[in-house]
Amino acid sequence: MESDERAPLLLTRTILQPSTQHTLACAAVIAANLLERLAYYSIAGNLVFFLYGEPLCWAISLATVTILVLTAITYYLGLLSGWISDSYFGRYGTIVVGYIIYIFGYIVFIYVSFYFEKFEIHDFQNVTYEGTSCNSTWQKDTRPPVCADGNSPNCLTALYVGVILVAIGAGTVRTNLLSFGGDQARSGGIRSTHRFFTGYYWSLNLGAILALVAVAYIEDFNFFYGFIVAGSSLLLSFLLFLLGTKLYIRRPAGAINVFKIVYRVISNACYVKRNSNIQDDGTVHNFLDYANMEHEGGKFNVNQIEDVRRLWKLCKVFLLTIPYWMCYSQMVFNLFLLQGLHLHVRFDHFNECLSNNISDEIKSKGASANLCDHLPFIDYTDKKGTPPIPPASLAAFNAIFIVLFLPLIQKCYRFLSKKGIEALTWRRLWLGMLLASLALSAAGLLEYFRRKNIAECGLFRQVIGNTYYDASPGISLLWQIPQYCLVGASEVFFVVTGIEYAYIESPINMQGVVMGLFWLASGIGNFIGLALPYIFYYIDDIWQPKEYINCSRIDKYFFILAIFMLIYSFIFICISKCCDLSLNSVIVETHQKRNNSEPESASATPQLARRRTVRPVNFESSVD
Repeated sequence: MESDERAPLLLTRTILQPSTQHTLACAAVIAANLLERLAYYSIAGNLVFFLYGEPLCWAISLATVTILVLTAITYYLGLLSGWISDSYFGRYGTIVVGYIIYIFGYIVFIYVSFYFEKFEIHDFQNVTYEGTSCNSTWQKDTRPPVCADGNSPNCLTALYVGVILVAIGAGTVRTNLLSFGGDQARSGGIRSTHRFFTGYYWSLNLGAILALVAVAYIEDFNFFYGFIVAGSSLLLSFLLFLLGTKLYIRRPAGAINVFKIVYRVISNACYVKRNSNIQDDGTVHNFLDYANMEHEGGKFNVNQIEDVRRLWKLCKVFLLTIPYWMCYSQMVFNLFLLQGLHLHVRFDHFNECLSNNISDEIKSKGASANLCDHLPFIDYTDKKGTPPIPPASLAAFNAIFIVLFLPLIQKCYRFLSKKGIEALTWRRLWLGMLLASLALSAAGLLEYFRRKNIAECGLFRQVIGNTYYDASPGISLLWQIPQYCLVGASEVFFVVTGIEYAYIESPINMQGVVMGLFWLASGIGNFIGLALPYIFYYIDDIWQPKEYINCSRIDKYFFILAIFMLIYSFIFICISKCCDLSLNSVIVETHQKRNNSEPESASATPQLARRRTVRPVNFESSVD
């Protein structure tokens, strides 16, 4: 056991064997993560519809910005909460505080939605055409007392407080729960660590499935009951986490102030290099080596310098992941959802065609035709026939594929290893990029045929929520399943590998900050992705964000992103080969048996042996 970690009380009393103890601790963390993710996606997955529909009737632009605020705070707070956990409160204490803030945020949503019961929505009274907002008739005397906002959007202040609290809580819990669980798994060795990360990501996606299917179905009928279910899940997650307290291995708070150490090491290295004449005797392999106390003026030992060097290496890898996250942001909860709203969401009235009312010019141009013109449409705005498929529910296939594929991935790695192909880190990341490119290509093909079908047969006007959408009459929403599955496969190889790499390669005392940096890179990619449509609007009018979707060539946009992702995947290989980023390694063990002399747990080495082909970190020598 490392000197800066506290063993659980149960171990000192020999009530549980170490293997049983760390297994139960990991199980508690994974179960808590499943329930927490269910709570998060129950809000994030339906927040736009909650704010946009009756009785709140926020403008679509404001509702979209609100989900952006939720996502932004969740991503960017990861770095801050990771630093706080590493420097002051410890991971356990930071997670507990995050849960409490999280629960208060949920209480706001439950409180506001409770008053929905006093508002009667009249069917189709406020149904509007896509892109416009409904006109709320929610009277002030039936609103919650905290929602007397005058002429501002209903409950703007109260709901923004709720959104910010949920974002702070979710960002804090997600960042630290992962690294905290990794601490428990690390005591069981490298196989235990890999199994934990597989189980963790599996539980994350299972929680998303339950939220996007079961809870979303409840919210379609009544947001209050949906939030009650999700809020209860969050509370249960907190209780499960607390129940495992005596099982956990915990580092004490304030073990190291990460940013202060990084700043001081870099400053000292600059000072020594500038003010001393150190001969090239083979002791300086890297700029940071100037801060070594073996040199005149150096103030830091090898361990501290090595930690900062590895942190810098991880930052370079995270920068390389930003293009992937940029493309990923265009998919599941963004353009794929927008595309789904304009596909046929029912099982009946297929292939109804108004070709006789469409000009030959539009028919001949097909997908490249100008669909902004007034085309004939089949009006299907009543509630008769089969119920519609919620477009947001298709995102569940992404999570379902991950849940089914993750348990098989280890067998795939073993099979490839027997064929002489090792599951190197860069190969797994590269394969994730290729699959993302395929997912974008599949979406582009579907969009091409959607436009072609409209050009040949006209439009199918359908109602989803309180809005009309002009959809393709002959292309079903279910054709999106392949592209969602490809995104799921991409996540298995890229995101799961990235999480494992970030944790295993990070210095022990900096793991909270490192996980925060990993999610920060994801947030940066998402923000760049939000700007992409406007960039393409000014370049070639491929996408007109404020206009009718059929006026935009989103199929071209998908293909451009797919080509970019394909090209960048090979650039990524070249960079990983040229730079020492520790990507040419095997994170997981495959077909070979564990060497009996290899350290089995963190107590045997200063740091977990990161891969089969690399020795444990030796702090007495320079690495670079």
